[in-house]
Amino acid sequence: MRTITDLLHFARQVAYSWWRAFASRLVRVLIYCVVLSSFFAASDGIQSAEYGVLLFVVVLGLVIWGLFGIFETYSDIRPLEYSEEAMAKAKKLAFAVVALVAIGISWISNETLYGAINPVGYWKAELANTAEKDCSTFKELLARSAEEARVVGNKYQMGIATAFEVKESVESLKLFNDMHFSCATSAEKRRTEVRKRLTQLGKKY
Repeated sequence: MRTITDLLHFARQVAYSWWRAFASRLVRVLIYCVVLSSFFAASDGIQSAEYGVLLFVVVLGLVIWGLFGIFETYSDIRPLEYSEEAMAKAKKLAFAVVALVAIGISWISNETLYGAINPVGYWKAELANTAEKDCSTFKELLARSAEEARVVGNKYQMGIATAFEVKESVESLKLFNDMHFSCATSAEKRRTEVRKRLTQLGKKY
């Protein structure tokens, strides 16, 4: 027959096992939640802040470090199937997943790695670059080609240039005109894309 002492000891063991199971599950759920929250890197609030994504990753990393620190400090709530070595691997994996998911999600809508960690800075720089792109090289080539075509046309009227030379100068003029048009169209399209993205981030341009 069990004594009261035995019953109390048994009750303590049951309560401890329940607490250990509950605590380990709770911390694991929190870790999963932190990892899943890395998808919020695509939110406008984080994207619109200078280096917002990078800071977001750092904050999540600190949270993960703290949660795994609980496992390391209080071994009583560490899952039984996890050794210290397994916990260390899980910790590194959690860090990697948070960083890769957050930056990867951001990269999809921000083109480059720099754009992924600092969307606002990247798109502001892109707007400045598109403003500087005036296709001046193609303008100069087009102007020279137009002048050469005019000179060849005058020579043809004076009988000192051939029809072949006239045709060649006209084709050259058309080529440079098409190149200039393509450059100007591409630059305007890029400016429209950049302004649209900045508007999505809530930034004036």
